[in-house]
Amino acid sequence: MPALVYAAQQDIADRYGNDRLLLLAPDGQGGVDATTVQQALDDARGTIDSYLEERYKLPLAKVPPIITRIAVDLAVYYMANDETLQTEMVINRQKNAISDLDKIATGKIKLDVPSPATVGGGVTLQTSGRLYGRDKVNNF
Repeated sequence: MPALVYAAQQDIADRYGNDRLLLLAPDGQGGVDATTVQQALDDARGTIDSYLEERYKLPLAKVPPIITRIAVDLAVYYMANDETLQTEMVINRQKNAISDLDKIATGKIKLDVPSPATVGGGVTLQTSGRLYGRDKVNNF
């Protein structure tokens, strides 16, 4: 199953505005460098997956809105590669995103997606019975 996209360039523009996106990823010709944006979104996905992998089956069956928000905030932080672009708002949103990921990883925030425990799998152990027991070591 192909991985779902956590967020897209348009999600960044919707949340931060197209002017901010032009500042974060200029293509040198007055537009947005889609490669830079995609790299930041891929980096955000990697960060998110590292928090989700122990608690949820990846790829997610659907992308909850909180994950899209976290992906956008992380991607913007990753694109803001100097002091003029790393505003207090960008830094605070990144910190909040990581805090939310911590809460998701520990189960304090639950996503409405299947977790490994509800998906199935696991290990089953079968034995042929006890080798020693009271009935087998009577006079020992």
